[in-house]
Amino acid sequence: MLKACPASNDNTLVIPGLCPAIVGFEKSVGPLKMHQGPCTFLKGDRCELHDLGLKPAEGRFATHETTPEQEEKFMVHIMKTWATMDGNKLLLEWEKYCEIKIQGPGFS
Repeated sequence: MLKACPASNDNTLVIPGLCPAIVGFEKSVGPLKMHQGPCTFLKGDRCELHDLGLKPAEGRFATHETTPEQEEKFMVHIMKTWATMDGNKLLLEWEKYCEIKIQGPGFS
């Protein structure tokens, strides 16, 4: 799903990026707070991506005990990694795949 994180130096701009979807938000824009449901990759009590060596960055930092405040701090750093030419290219490919157009501050 698409996640947008406010830029740390300007809350009127957001940094777009992709992250594992919360159930119900697959191929769409995710909720403002990540703690709004289970991850779509959660099967039983384990993420199905772990055994494939595809553990997302969010999963390396977040735990079930992570507070929203702690999440906000590490998400800003993760989302900054999307502010690159490669990140923009992947976001454009994701838009085409999902057949949606992302618009707003921080989106091209």
